[in-house]
Amino acid sequence: MHCEKLYPSDWPALAEMAETSLQLLPFYATRSQSCGQLKKALYHQNKYSRVFGYAAHKRLMAAVHVVMKDGLLQVKNALVLDRPDNPLTRLSVFERELCLLAKNYRLSQLSFCIRDIDNRVNHFFAQRQYQQEQLANYRCFATRLSYRTGLVLGGGGARGAYQIGVWRALEELGISFEMVSGTSVGALNGGLILQGELDAAVKMWQDIDTQQILSFPSEKKAGVEALSPEGLVSAIQQLTVSAIRNVGVSTAPLQQLIADMMDQQKISRSGKDFFIVTTHIPDMKETVISLADTKESDLPLWLLASASFFPAMAAAKVDGEYYVDGGYRNNIPTDVLLAHGATEIIEVNVKGPGLTKPLRLPPDISYIQLESPWSLGTVLLFDGKRSDWNMKLGYFETMKRFERYAGKFYTFPLARFMQESQELTQSFVKFLDARYPLKESRLFHDDTLRAFRKLYGSRVVPETVVTVILELSAQLFDIDPTRVYTLQALLEELTSELSSHQEEHSTEGEMLYSLPEWTQQFIKQQLPISDKQLILDYCRFLQAEDESSVKGNVLSLLMDMSIANSYRALFLLFLLNQEDET
Repeated sequence: MHCEKLYPSDWPALAEMAETSLQLLPFYATRSQSCGQLKKALYHQNKYSRVFGYAAHKRLMAAVHVVMKDGLLQVKNALVLDRPDNPLTRLSVFERELCLLAKNYRLSQLSFCIRDIDNRVNHFFAQRQYQQEQLANYRCFATRLSYRTGLVLGGGGARGAYQIGVWRALEELGISFEMVSGTSVGALNGGLILQGELDAAVKMWQDIDTQQILSFPSEKKAGVEALSPEGLVSAIQQLTVSAIRNVGVSTAPLQQLIADMMDQQKISRSGKDFFIVTTHIPDMKETVISLADTKESDLPLWLLASASFFPAMAAAKVDGEYYVDGGYRNNIPTDVLLAHGATEIIEVNVKGPGLTKPLRLPPDISYIQLESPWSLGTVLLFDGKRSDWNMKLGYFETMKRFERYAGKFYTFPLARFMQESQELTQSFVKFLDARYPLKESRLFHDDTLRAFRKLYGSRVVPETVVTVILELSAQLFDIDPTRVYTLQALLEELTSELSSHQEEHSTEGEMLYSLPEWTQQFIKQQLPISDKQLILDYCRFLQAEDESSVKGNVLSLLMDMSIANSYRALFLLFLLNQEDET
């Protein structure tokens, strides 16, 4: 089953489910009372009180009202679809799902507050060693949650700076882990993390450049900026030629960096299990090295072996055998930690090249995946400014995952976010009704929400669709995602970009971009078929039409072509209108 937060707009689906549902436990005297209280909770959610839905096969199967505060997840109400299975089996499944929900928010206790108790309920909780407490009008059954968390760090070369940002956020959140597995740069970062020296790791990534990792002749061409597309192509050419001539570029600088940065005794004293993934050649066999079974003097060699991206980099020799990058066989070694008893997984995927194994998670495993919706740049070419940018992304996106901030592509303070989002939605709808009236608004229709969900990569509902349009529009204009914005601040930033008519965004001199990123920039800025150019054309077209009836006909036609581009164009016109009014 899939768990997601419910909104007031989900009430019709919840009400339909409630007609054939029953109470998971006797929270209220009747199912009707339970349903009424669930609706009330749905419309009055806040940072502590939430309603979650569990869906399977696109059908809502259950709804749960919980309060999350002071490390406790308290289940206040729950309705489940009535099915012909054993009630105790159903209760067991949902107790497990609620344990996972609590663990996904890193809470320490789970409790159920029940008004009417029978022998069945008593027996169920007694079997699971819940503690009982009689309160005023109900009895509370509570249990402490135990954790054995594994941190998984995937391979990805220069993109690995993102993982240090994740580490910084986990430190601030007080989230600990008992074991670490890493492939390639993930293994190197794993060693830094186990040493516990965050500031040193941040500085290393901020100061890094390619020559600190790989040794190859690098000549700067006259008149060519190092961070330009031409400079990037030149660096790739020189790296490729050196790799071909030498059967892999020398990793001597990386060996020295490992020697300078890694303190083997500190890693060993961390008390955490550490697993390094590399690939034995020529049989291309996955090799998992455990810190506990490794000679202290061999640890730097295994770290080097895990990160030796052959044939671009030379193979590493350990005890007379040759090894290359672990990504050839297991780029995201989640299975390694599951095999060693992890009950919670925090997986950091920086989307490096390599083999990602199919993963079938046991049903009782808490699984949190952290990966950026933004491109993280090149793999083999390193740049300190890009590393700093990636670290900030890793930090903010981890903080958002644990709901210290809101947003997906951009980062917003939680305080007043929902209220400001509601006010923005109301202002946009008012603008549409006044300037671009349609016989029937399609902003909140299912086809519109589906179109934006495809672009956004997450669930979009009527309550969030306008802030989603704002984020996607800001992304279109390349507004910096490594800052915290209020909704108003991002609106102003986007308005400034739009009103200045700077359709070409220069990135030269900022940081190192990958070839796909440069290609995307060219398409966005130069080709008439790009979404950005189409949306700007929609804006000009709609601005040129004065007659209301003509506007409506034109807009209906544009929406039939692309409803997402049409609403993004309307949103940009809304911003320009607000600027004119001020």
